[in-house]
Amino acid sequence: MSLTSTGTVLSSGTLDVDGGTAGTQGYVRSSKAFTYAFADDATTEAVSLSGDYEVFTGTGVLGTLTGTDAAVIVAAANAGNTAADSSADAQVDGGELTVTFPSPAGIASVTLGLGTPVTEALVAGVATFDLSAAQMDDFDGASVTITANEATGTDVAAIANQQPTAVFTVSAPSASDLTIAGDTAVNNTDLDELLREGSNIGTFEWVGDTAASTSNVFRAVGLGATLPTIRVTLDNSTADVDGEYVVTPAGTLTNGELLMTEADIEAAVGSAFGRADVDFSFEAAGVTVRRFLVGTNGTLTDMGDDND
Repeated sequence: MSLTSTGTVLSSGTLDVDGGTAGTQGYVRSSKAFTYAFADDATTEAVSLSGDYEVFTGTGVLGTLTGTDAAVIVAAANAGNTAADSSADAQVDGGELTVTFPSPAGIASVTLGLGTPVTEALVAGVATFDLSAAQMDDFDGASVTITANEATGTDVAAIANQQPTAVFTVSAPSASDLTIAGDTAVNNTDLDELLREGSNIGTFEWVGDTAASTSNVFRAVGLGATLPTIRVTLDNSTADVDGEYVVTPAGTLTNGELLMTEADIEAAVGSAFGRADVDFSFEAAGVTVRRFLVGTNGTLTDMGDDND
């Protein structure tokens, strides 16, 4: 007997086999019990500008989860194996799917397109699906769609730019003595990204608030005659105020140009933000933003690769 890989013998040895007592040799013949995988739609799911970012322009489908739950093939007559190990009892007992939204405001629920679709509301930004063994059978050779449904009603929150993630965990079969080796979770951080229509600008790194020694000037051009809604998103804030805020700039819109500073960001936050990575979102198309630094001596500095 030998074990080889690409023509190289990894291990070898001899074993005496008595054909009359083969059932006591303990050989186990098995196949993979399950295989599951995520796939996104390879498109960004746009959030409608006309709906004040409260609805999707497309279907809201963020991706698919496909897989097969096959019974394990085990020779039940061999010593130590039971009939359950070679029957439907050897299939997985169920699973759990969680879909997480970093900014859940404005998103009501997530739907899985099983044979009988299942919808779960978000709790603290997470939709959790506890799937039975029977529901796992719906995965066999069929796609499962993950669909985000916009909130309904008046004055709902705007849906933010974000990257939804999903984790699918498989439960081992309890009716047999088989176990699942290794990691039972299938992870995916690349479901379809949610991106607002209009102009999404960023990221400007390490922007300081009004207490910083240098000042930031953000020059926005391509605006129309009317100032649109402007939002700023902070990440990695040293003052722990990450989030999205509506900006009411102190500057005046002139010939499609608007100047904003760190003071406008601080006013939107309502407090100092230390230093943070900054993104802007304009409810208008065709807007570009360029960043400059003003030093203590009044010198205006172009930010190079991080300038626009």
